[in-house]
Amino acid sequence: MLSTATQQERLRQYHAFWHSAEADGIEPLRYPCPHCHTGLKTLRPPTTDAAWDSLVACPQCNGHFWRVAHSHGDVHTWTLPQ
Repeated sequence: MLSTATQQERLRQYHAFWHSAEADGIEPLRYPCPHCHTGLKTLRPPTTDAAWDSLVACPQCNGHFWRVAHSHGDVHTWTLPQ
């Protein structure tokens, strides 16, 4: 488990990144964390019919999951087996 200071810093960095990105005109794809249901954001793949897959740690709950973001806007998530 992360210390409270580490978790707060991770959240601060996450929100700072998205504040800057959205100020620059980047529109994120939005999806819920499959563990805590916090609203999260990711970048849209830049090419038609592209998909980016990532192993993700939620900045809120530190739950780990697999995410696939599609250029057409869908985001799919799967929790990892315990």
